[in-house]
Amino acid sequence: MNTYKRIGIVIGVVVVCALVKLEALALSDDTKRLRGLNGVGVVVEKIAPQVEREGLSQTQLRTDMEVKLRLAGIRVLSEQETSRMPSQPLLYLNVSIVKTQAGYVFAIRVALEEKVRTLRHFNMPVPAKTWEGTGALGINSSLSHIRNTAKVLLDEFIKAYLAVNPK
Repeated sequence: MNTYKRIGIVIGVVVVCALVKLEALALSDDTKRLRGLNGVGVVVEKIAPQVEREGLSQTQLRTDMEVKLRLAGIRVLSEQETSRMPSQPLLYLNVSIVKTQAGYVFAIRVALEEKVRTLRHFNMPVPAKTWEGTGALGINSSLSHIRNTAKVLLDEFIKAYLAVNPK
């Protein structure tokens, strides 16, 4: 084997090892906190009435979330199921939209909130954000664009969940 082939193989092995290491480092603490989560309740924050009249509803967004989660194999919990779980996991979607002359100004956030026990007050569970996506801010003339952006942010949660809870 000539020297150039050996160098190429060594470089290839180093690159593969580096990529594997980067993948392991890519699991943030937020993602690791999703390990063992057996499902989530879904909450979509209230949408402004004007925006609902113009075509983007809280019900649509909730349905989008539930369908995407189920298709990914993530159990969607009813209110009763959520309340019976010790951590009461709720996946929140907050879509804030204001209509302006330039279009719809929006901010979207996806976050998981669970009941946790602090070291100071172990017997008193308190709600805490245990995972949060990157979120999105923007301006667009299309409510369907905003709806699709919410779906993309939900994909971020699904990817993180599946990284630590493979099917």
